[in-house]
Amino acid sequence: MSASLAVPTEALSIRLSPAYRRRKRLSATLIVTGWVCALFSPPRVQEGAQADHLADTVGWVLLATGIGLRYWSILHIAGRKSKNVVDTGPYALCRNPLYVGTLLLVSSEAAFLKSAWFVACALPVLVLYVWGVVPAEERWLTAKLGPEYEEYCTRTPRWLPRFSRNCLTRVTMIDRRALISELRLLAWWSMLPLLGELTCALRNSAVWPHLLKWF
Repeated sequence: MSASLAVPTEALSIRLSPAYRRRKRLSATLIVTGWVCALFSPPRVQEGAQADHLADTVGWVLLATGIGLRYWSILHIAGRKSKNVVDTGPYALCRNPLYVGTLLLVSSEAAFLKSAWFVACALPVLVLYVWGVVPAEERWLTAKLGPEYEEYCTRTPRWLPRFSRNCLTRVTMIDRRALISELRLLAWWSMLPLLGELTCALRNSAVWPHLLKWF
């Protein structure tokens, strides 16, 4: 573990860039837009069909995995991200397990909604994080934490997990405030199946308006 360093001006400019600061607002806008479009588009999978059950099963698996991965990540990273190089728990497997967990949660909602509209709106969020937010954040961490973080990046994949015994390391310090905040967030994420079921029920209703029939 390395001590916290002063942040160079160029690294600070990365963290304060408009794209980085607005990532959450842009993501929320696109996801909500995708949900609204899914709500007012005709169903593409017949309710009760085998494909419907399969998609729901996939959604539950993705949801459980995403929630578990985010919770595991917070236990190891909370309060330490910009202070030390964290290479234990899920951070021994890949460099961005929190983002991977969020991607799994968004993917679970796509499975529950069964909507091409939602997928089309969610894809730009994936592009934003994979080619914009994460590389910028890693440049910021490299400038702040120095050679130790660079060495961590060389031995740990950015996305696809690679097994390491460090993932079995026990948590020695827990940021309770961050943990409580994450649990509240995960409680909202756990509402995704209900949201998906409600959306599908309305969309399958004979009286519900399907305003976006062309997609």
